[in-house]
Amino acid sequence: TVVTEVDVTAAPEAVSTEPAPRPTDPPPPTIAPADITPEPVDPTPTSEPGATPAGPTVEIVDIYRVAFVDENDVLNVRAGAGVDFDVVGELQPDATGISITGQGEVVEGSVWVPIATGRISGWVNSLFLTRDMKNDAVCDAAAVQQLMAELELALSEKDNNALANLIHPERGIHVHYNWWSDEVWLRHEEVDSLFTDNTDYTWGVQDGSGLEQIGTFSEIMLPMLQKDLLGASEYACNELLNGGTAGLVVLPAGFEQYNFRSFYRPFPEGGVEMDWGSWAVGFEEWDGNWYITYLVHYQWEI
Repeated sequence: TVVTEVDVTAAPEAVSTEPAPRPTDPPPPTIAPADITPEPVDPTPTSEPGATPAGPTVEIVDIYRVAFVDENDVLNVRAGAGVDFDVVGELQPDATGISITGQGEVVEGSVWVPIATGRISGWVNSLFLTRDMKNDAVCDAAAVQQLMAELELALSEKDNNALANLIHPERGIHVHYNWWSDEVWLRHEEVDSLFTDNTDYTWGVQDGSGLEQIGTFSEIMLPMLQKDLLGASEYACNELLNGGTAGLVVLPAGFEQYNFRSFYRPFPEGGVEMDWGSWAVGFEEWDGNWYITYLVHYQWEI
């Protein structure tokens, strides 16, 4: 077991829980807080790709919450950094008020941090934490508007470097063909060449036919992003926008802890009502920068 120290800013305060591990537990970098002063709000819902949007900034908090843990799972709190240590507590998927109390340690490629919450203290994998700053006004923040404008530009120009800059290389991005399908979790070198990479992934299955959607990012996901995200005309913050459907329209379990922006393309005037599509784009602040954390697609279902 390799153990090295990583600076992780301690956070004040604390509440009450290691889920089934995802493919690899990548380490996030140093967690650093920042206080930012608000500016006037720009009421424009979105910006032209490449434009620098105006809007308020947002205060970064030092309290964390559990994230990306399934509703039937828990986040184990251990006596030390790594899975070799005993479990001393459990955090529920919706646990909040978690404080990081000291420096983190890298154990076999994962950053573990000491935490305290209520009567529980110990170590958790920081991959399953995010700042507790769910706020419906955050989408109007200048930094978030800029993030979304840069995402639109990267997709429009199919720019590998531009897209990679919006995705944390270790924490990665979670992609869902539809909300109920198994996710594809992309990180490290996978995010550096998404538009040109020839790797085939199983992205999900078509509703109704049950056909597996197997192919590259550019073959399967990019056309839907270009049609429904770049073609969106309605937007919302922390609210899923959708057209008529017989299926549920919800976030995957463990995703609701993140702020997200909805991009909705309604069916065209005079067109078929089933011809609509939308995306939920999750985002977070980490180590002083804002990143896209997930992409979830929605469309008409049987």
